[in-house]
Amino acid sequence: MKKNVIRLTESELKQYIGKVVAEQTAPGAVNVEAEKQKANAVRASVAGKNVQLYLDPSKTKKSHIVNVVGVGFSQNQPGVYWVTVKDLSFVTDTGGQMDPQDGTTPITHLRFDCTQPDELYAQGASGGKNVGIVYCPPFTEMLKQGFACKTVNRTPDLASAGKPGVQSNMAETVRVDIG
Repeated sequence: MKKNVIRLTESELKQYIGKVVAEQTAPGAVNVEAEKQKANAVRASVAGKNVQLYLDPSKTKKSHIVNVVGVGFSQNQPGVYWVTVKDLSFVTDTGGQMDPQDGTTPITHLRFDCTQPDELYAQGASGGKNVGIVYCPPFTEMLKQGFACKTVNRTPDLASAGKPGVQSNMAETVRVDIG
């Protein structure tokens, strides 16, 4: 068996090694570049949308209405994403931030996990009370598809998505885009 000799420059060798390393991340490790691309794509589709959150998956008990500000990902846990939101329950008529009167905390982040794709974990500002698990089936379906979760249901029940409309939340009326 004859062995062939291949000549490579140092820069070509670095390129090949870089490609191999990028394609073969260690099991359980987060591929930062791929996750960043997913987060940016999802951010482009949901940023600025108002989302009605519910305390139950059947959408009978309303919780907060939040406005999506940004999307990020966990560098330590594959398949875990963070949606940064502005809680519209704590916004004044002029757009300023309102202090809660009843000890509740505005929701600042929604944690989405591909292993539990039907729920969101709502978190408030540091030191405040967390809302806990909240639901919005149309929104979580968008996230499942956008993040390519393996448990995604590709044939959602479109009737359950509802129609965007005007919803009342605390002292203000806002347009709900999702939920």
